[in-house]
Amino acid sequence: MKKYILDYPNLEVKNSFSKLILEANYGLKEDELEIINEIYIKIAENDVKGLIEEIKKIISAIPYNLHKKEEKYYHSLIYTIIASAGIDVKAEELTNLGRSDLVIDFDKRIYLFEIKIDKNAEEAINQIKEKKYYEKYSGKEIYIIGININSEKRNIEDYIIEKI
Repeated sequence: MKKYILDYPNLEVKNSFSKLILEANYGLKEDELEIINEIYIKIAENDVKGLIEEIKKIISAIPYNLHKKEEKYYHSLIYTIIASAGIDVKAEELTNLGRSDLVIDFDKRIYLFEIKIDKNAEEAINQIKEKKYYEKYSGKEIYIIGININSEKRNIEDYIIEKI
């Protein structure tokens, strides 16, 4: 049995497709998507706090009736936001002890994200540390980011950023 893998031919197509998904699935309008450019700038400048704040702005623009109280919803939403900025992001990146929710590999820097819903950012950051998701990236500048989503407020409630 033959297996086929579908992929994007290049980052520009991935970027455009991700923006279409944000419009179609999350109800974002074209003018709201202009914030996406800031996502790339924040990563390029290594401004992780600024990155999270831009993601919060985008999430707040999504109509309340489209939000879901599921962790996987926010994983895919944040993944799509980052991917639509033209950044190479991987979801559910496997390690020997588990999988990190999101990984950005950008300019010799690694950003590992763990996302929780209705818990706390400390629990998310502790999971990254306990499972040592960062070990396979030794030799690079590594940032770990724990994010907690408040399902009632439908946005990021708290987050922790640490450099390993």
